[in-house]
Amino acid sequence: MAKGFSIAPNQSDNTRQELYKIEEECTSGWQEYKTGLTKAQTEAEHQFLINEGYAPSRIKITRIQ
Repeated sequence: MAKGFSIAPNQSDNTRQELYKIEEECTSGWQEYKTGLTKAQTEAEHQFLINEGYAPSRIKITRIQ
């Protein structure tokens, strides 16, 4: 191996952060609203949408990582 270089170990499953996306059901199907959110961001954004008057049945949260 070349001097001054090192290979970073793979992240274990315990240290990887789970990411989510929020989709909204429209007349043309499910449209992505936001993506790459942490669990806390997703919960806050979901609550915001509910407070804005979006129907809960028209919001879908999916884990992407």
